[in-house]
Amino acid sequence: FVAFETTTSSANVFMTTNGQIQRNSSARRYKADIQDLVLRPSEVLALQPRTWLDKGQLDKDPNNNIRIPGFVAEEVEEAGLGVFVTYKDGEINGLSYDRISAAHHLVLKNHDDRLASLEEEVRNLRALVKRK
Repeated sequence: FVAFETTTSSANVFMTTNGQIQRNSSARRYKADIQDLVLRPSEVLALQPRTWLDKGQLDKDPNNNIRIPGFVAEEVEEAGLGVFVTYKDGEINGLSYDRISAAHHLVLKNHDDRLASLEEEVRNLRALVKRK
C-alpha cells in the first residue's frame, strides 16, 4: 500500500512524483563529480528554526497539538540556501533535511577555525606579556 499523503516526519526513503520509492544512500559509489560545498556561515545562521502544527495531522485530528520543529522551505530559499529546497512541478515542496547538516557543519568548522586563531593570538599575547 502506497499513500500519497504528505507528512513532516523525517524519512530514509524518497518517493518520486510518479510513485517510485527509492532508498537514500550516501556512499561514494553513488556519486559523481564530488566538490566542496561553499556557503557563507551568515546565510546558514540567518535561518530561523520554527515549530508548526502539521496540516495533514490536523485534518485527521483537529485536536492535534503536537508541534513539529524545523525550517520553512520558502525561508530557506530566501536565505540563499535553495540547494536544500525540494521542488514539485516547479513549486517549492520541501527541504532535504538530511543535507542541511552539511551547512551546519560548515558553520561549526568556521567557528572552530576562528576559535583556534583566537587561541593562538591569546598564546602569543601571553608570551609577549611574560617577556616584559
